[in-house]
Amino acid sequence: MAMTAPGKAGLPSRLPSKRMVYCGRRLVLMSRRNGGILDFSLPPNDPRLSEYLRFTKVLLGREFLPEKIVSVETINGKPALESEYGGALREFGFQRYHKGWELTRRY
Repeated sequence: MAMTAPGKAGLPSRLPSKRMVYCGRRLVLMSRRNGGILDFSLPPNDPRLSEYLRFTKVLLGREFLPEKIVSVETINGKPALESEYGGALREFGFQRYHKGWELTRRY
């Protein structure tokens, strides 16, 4: 997995465009650049993967400055279209586009 080096107290650096998803105390997914880069620490067939991807719908549906599109271009250091996580993203609602996978806001 390609998670970044931890900062203070063993936690990754904090940036406004970074999201971290935990299962208990275990970091299972880190998103950078508002979802453009995803780093998973679980297999693509994990039964709870769609649960961990819910943060993307929060980005699209929040009241304050919602995103219009979440575009995933890199997954675990590889181009998103070459990633074994593509099927899980498609099942969650993402669609293929020329650079990767995107989830659009529903109006």
